[in-house]
Amino acid sequence: MLKRFFTVGAILICFFYTSLKAFSADILWRLMHNDQYALVIAQVSEQSDNKIVFQVKQIISGKTVPKQITINGNIKYTFLYIRPNLYDYCVISLDKKSNKYTVKNGIFKADTDDYKKLKFIKDGLDSGIKGDLTAFEYYINSKGKYNNFVFDRGTVYLCLNDQKKIQIYPEQIDKISTGSNEIKIKELEEKISSLEIELNFLRGKVDEQKKYIKMLMQKSYSSKELLEIAKNEWKYRLTINGKDVPKNEVVEVNTSNLEIVLSETQSAYPMLPIEIYNKGALKNYQEHIKIMAPKSIKYDINAASGTIVDSIQYQFKNLKKGTKVQIKITDELKQRLNLKSNMIVINVN
Repeated sequence: MLKRFFTVGAILICFFYTSLKAFSADILWRLMHNDQYALVIAQVSEQSDNKIVFQVKQIISGKTVPKQITINGNIKYTFLYIRPNLYDYCVISLDKKSNKYTVKNGIFKADTDDYKKLKFIKDGLDSGIKGDLTAFEYYINSKGKYNNFVFDRGTVYLCLNDQKKIQIYPEQIDKISTGSNEIKIKELEEKISSLEIELNFLRGKVDEQKKYIKMLMQKSYSSKELLEIAKNEWKYRLTINGKDVPKNEVVEVNTSNLEIVLSETQSAYPMLPIEIYNKGALKNYQEHIKIMAPKSIKYDINAASGTIVDSIQYQFKNLKKGTKVQIKITDELKQRLNLKSNMIVINVN
């Protein structure tokens, strides 16, 4: 009789163990495929025997929920079977019925409200459930980006878009991590690409400086000659609706919208010492241009700034036919633009 009791007990334990693992896998799939109203990271702010108030810190997926939600009932953490304590962090799968929130696919105790670094509390859990929760961590850390995993005899792999698999449980030395479970492969690739661009930039700069040093060795330049070299390092361009000003300084436009752009472009690889190089630029280049239009005409002025290109833009809209807009430029800018006149006329046809 006793032997029969232990046999039945062993069968029940095995059945419960198998069911628990299957239940865990089913929960995991539903959690990561939006089978809930919302999946949120929250913190316990109030607690009583029959309800818990949560402050929602982050929505991972699903619909928008209020900053504060109340869930009624005897709530216990999934797999841990203990009640949440005050100020606990957790991840909650929410359902909503008649404006009331309930737990749908589980509530899981966590160590932070920072989704990038979040880890679940797994103390005392079966290794299979730990593997499932590790996969769920990756899903949370990537804010839903990673949801394709393979489970093979206790080992969990993350499947990337290029069909590459990375073992995430048990942890491996070659796992890409920076203190959290967020995959950094894309970030590392982008950083490598950025460093390669910077390296090419520095190589180009060194080559240009070598040429400049060689040039100085071949010929001794006066201050005036160095200034002319510096001026050549700064390029100015005046465009009207994207086209350069013609040699006769008269522009005919067949549209009611008008855009005037004066841009300043400096060399990507300055050859000169900085104190000489800067002398080549027009001082406050924006002040070397003046728009002359009837007072009744309004226009917008915008400025843009980049790594080596700056510009100022004048934008007109709904100009009437017959409108005349004039641009007055200084002698210095006229020289840089290689124009003959200080006045440019724009006729709207």
